[in-house]
Amino acid sequence: MRKVSTTLIVAVLLGFTSFPALAIDDAPRVSQAPPAPSASRPDANGRAPIWVPVPRKIDRDNQPLQRAEPAVEGPQGEVLEPPVTVLANGDLRSGTTILRLDGIEPIDLSRLCTDDAGRRWACALRARGALVLAIQGRQLRCILSERTDTPRPAACTIAGRPLALDLIRQGWLTPTVTAPQDWIDAATRARAARLGLWSAAAP
Repeated sequence: MRKVSTTLIVAVLLGFTSFPALAIDDAPRVSQAPPAPSASRPDANGRAPIWVPVPRKIDRDNQPLQRAEPAVEGPQGEVLEPPVTVLANGDLRSGTTILRLDGIEPIDLSRLCTDDAGRRWACALRARGALVLAIQGRQLRCILSERTDTPRPAACTIAGRPLALDLIRQGWLTPTVTAPQDWIDAATRARAARLGLWSAAAP
């Protein structure tokens, strides 16, 4: 019985060795998908990371060209050298040059205005103060008249807005009879609205 068992074991072993061995490379291959991107984790401050796209090279030679329209240039005038001082009659002094706002009546500091209650107040002094506040700390550009007399007429602007017209609209300056019609109309509206010099009550 022991002899038969030994013979059977030897036969089984010989049977296994008769099959070709399986190499590791012969194992079936399983395609693997690329790993999914890991979830964004907040930083130490609890903020989500910022997604930065992959930069893409731009071929500038093949980009369509856009036509740039030329800038529209208008009379800018020259910047008055600071400090600019407002004189008693509303004229402006910059360095050795004295200017007068073109189209504006000079301020008469002796002028007094009367409000609806019959009180008199120094309206001309307030008008000069309004001019001082308008130019204080601002860049003043002026187109000087070709005339060289003193004071020299000048059209002045602040940030592109006519300085004289703004104060006319507020009722503090009075246009001359030769001023542009829209200036005269602005003065009429300011007087009807009781602004500036025409205030119903002393400010």
